[in-house]
Formats: sequence, structure tokens, C-alpha cells
Amino acid sequence: MKCRLRPTPFYPPTMIPIVPPELINLIIESTQSGLDILQLDKETLAACSLVCSTWRSFAQPQLFQDVRLGVLSRPLDQFLAFLEATPHLAKAIRLLNIWHLEETLVDPPAHAGNNVNGEAPAEPADADVPLAAGDPPQPTPGSLCPSLIYSIAMQLSKEAHITLEGVVIPCWPRDTPFPPARARLSRLSLLRPLYETPRPPHTVRFDLLGLFDVDSLLLRDGRAETPFDLEFLSPTEPDAPLPVTRPIARRVELTGFDELAISALLRGGFDRERLTAVSLGSCQGTFFSPGTHESLVLAGRMLRAHSRCIRDLDIAVLPTTSGHPAEPVRLGAAHSEVFRLIYSNIFNLSTCTVLENLTLAWSAPNHHSGEPDPTVYEVLGAIVASAPPGTLRTLKLSLLLTAGPDALARIMRLLVPLIETTVAGFPGLKTITVAITRRGFTEDRCVDVLQSVVPMGVAESGKLRFEHRELPSSS
Repeated sequence: MKCRLRPTPFYPPTMIPIVPPELINLIIESTQSGLDILQLDKETLAACSLVCSTWRSFAQPQLFQDVRLGVLSRPLDQFLAFLEATPHLAKAIRLLNIWHLEETLVDPPAHAGNNVNGEAPAEPADADVPLAAGDPPQPTPGSLCPSLIYSIAMQLSKEAHITLEGVVIPCWPRDTPFPPARARLSRLSLLRPLYETPRPPHTVRFDLLGLFDVDSLLLRDGRAETPFDLEFLSPTEPDAPLPVTRPIARRVELTGFDELAISALLRGGFDRERLTAVSLGSCQGTFFSPGTHESLVLAGRMLRAHSRCIRDLDIAVLPTTSGHPAEPVRLGAAHSEVFRLIYSNIFNLSTCTVLENLTLAWSAPNHHSGEPDPTVYEVLGAIVASAPPGTLRTLKLSLLLTAGPDALARIMRLLVPLIETTVAGFPGLKTITVAITRRGFTEDRCVDVLQSVVPMGVAESGKLRFEHRELPSSS
């Protein structure tokens, strides 16, 4: 019996099946379905990038969307060299977080008590050795040179968001020319940095913000070795010409007391031709703590310096205790008048002649019985009433409520006069939005309360809107 074997067919290279690139991209994207940029499955993306060169071209840009670097864990000059060598990956970065934890300078890890021989760890060779005369000063651990920050930012795309958290930032070197072009970014966030400022600080160029042109800038609790003094702020007119290069940001978010914001005000504030939105948040602390008073004064200076260019303004009216959104301050009777005077004066909007959109956010005390503090709602009304007539187009009242529906009903009764006055006082007003972030009762119950309290005339005006969402249990 003869065995007839069929020869193996030969396929030319042009006939080898090829997966379309679009299908490869869909396969890779399906592994990240439902995940935002902070939740990417990087292990899967890294595995996909190792399949072949075609897969790598689709997986790597997604893998590098979110990059997090510790100042002490990896030299940033090496990271800069990597970005310069791979510009296609540099342009793929959307979120770059450069962080430094202050505890690493003080407390060693728990497992670092002894070495492998059971002996105490040796001191560094240069510990407690004074510098000789003429030796250059040693950089502070965790410091980040502004020129290095700028060089990294120049490699990224204009849609990138850079976050500097807990890092030490020195001044721009006096012997280094300032770059002529600014780094264009979508957002720059400076969270609890420490600025190394020479003495006296009010006579020194501190131009960190002058390096960037950003859509959104967040300044939160930045400190300086030599604090800037609010008393150095000039009381001149907001539009007074100053021979300085002003920082460029289209939106500025100020939270707490930030020394870099004071430095910007000392130099004349932000570029008023581009700045249109300002958000003034509360600091973490009780209302009458020194830190809170300083941040309120700074917020007022920021508002007055840019009042004639602000179109969108967000204000957090009532600070919280211990920084938790569910633990607002409960004012006593003795402090109510002081609270009313301070907030009504600091957040006076009479000079905001181009203001269009105003958002007021506050938290209600976590109590299920008793009346809410009317002082807070008097302050809300005073702030809105201080806006020039004919300016407001939208008003948003954002309430964080952790009590029950009865507390919501009492609060809405206090808000109704404010809503009626605003509708009557601003003919050009289009909408008033009451946004409720609730916990402890359902959406249907929230809607029932709102409909039962709001007068029919206000509801039928067509200008009142309601937004409501549930506060996550982890908040």
C-alpha cells in the first residue's frame, strides 16, 4: 500500500496572515476597558508591548500615560535623558507625578535597623563633615532644580499634567539665563512643596511660575524657608503696570496658605489677559486657627488683584475641621458676627465687573436635629449680593450634606430667600443650580424634599436646577 503524503504548502511572505493594526489597538484597549488613567493595568500593557514591534507601538503609549517618580528613588536627569531619546513616549505622557515624602528624610524604614551581619548601619562617609571654604553648597535631599523641571516639561505635550508633591524647589540660579520660551502644559499642580528662598525673599526673583504657560494651576500649602510677608503686597490698582514677566495661567486654584502665590502677587499677579477663572478653597484646620486666617487673607488678596479679569469664580465658604469634608466647623454664637464680617469683607465681589459664573461650596454640620447655623447662609447671600448688577449669568450652590433629609429641608428654607433675591437682582441670570452631595438617604427622598420646600414661583421661573449625587462611603 502506497502512502501518499501531501507536501507542506509554501506561502510567500506577502501571504502570511497579518492582524490589522486597528484590531490590535482594540485588543489592547479592551484590557483597559472601564479604567481611567490612574487605574491602568500596567502589567498587562507591559506584556502586550513585548509581543512584537507592532503591538509595542500601540501598548507603549498607553503604558506611559501615567508616570510616577520618587525624587530619591531615581535621578531625574536620567529620566530627562530617556525622554530626549524617546520623544514619541514623552509626548504620550498625560500625567507625570514627581513626589517626595518628607518622612524619608527623618525616619528610616522599619526593616533598616541592622545590616545583614546584625551590626548597626554605618554612617555615610560625608556625615557631619563640614564643607571647606569655597566648596559648593550641597543640594537638599529631595530638591528639584527648576531648570530640570523646565527641561522635562519642554519634552512633554501641551496636554500633559505635571504634579510636584512634597518636593524641595530652590530659586532659579542667578548665573543662569532665564529661558525665553515657556513650557506649555495643560495643568501644573504644586502640592505641599518647600521653596528654598534666599534672604531677603521680597527682593529676589523667584520665577518658577514664569517658566510655564498652563491652562490650570493648582497651588496647595506651599511653604518657604524664609516666608514671604503679606505686608509687602502693594495696595496699588490691579491694572498698574509693572516691569515684570507675569505668570501665565488661565485658571488658578488656591488651597490653603501658599508662599508661591504670595511671590506671584509680589510680582504683580498673573497675566490678566489670559486669567479668567479662580478657585479659592479652604485650608485644613478650624476656622479661627492662624493658618486659616492667613489663607483667608491671601485668598482676598488674590481675588482683589485679579477681580477685573475673573469670569469664573469658585469659593469654598466654610473651612472644615481636620481636613475631612464631612466634619465642617460648627460656629458658636460669639463667633458668628466675626465670621460674617470676615467673609463678607474678604469675598466682596463689587470690583468683579466681568464675573459671569459663581460657585459657592460649603458643608453642613453633621447633626440630625436642630436648626442649621443661619450665619453661613447670610454670608452666602452677602457674597452674591456684592456682585455688580448685570454680571452673573450662572450661580451654583454646592452643598455637602451628611445628615438626613430633615436637615436638607431646613437648609433649603434658608436658601430660598437667597435664590429669590438673586433671580430678582440679576436680570441676565440664566440658571441657579443647587448641587447636593448627600449621604444616608436616597435620591428620590432628596427630590421629594427639594420639591416640597421650593416655592412654586421659583420652581416655575425656569432658572432653578438641581443636581444630586451620593457621597461615596469611603469619603
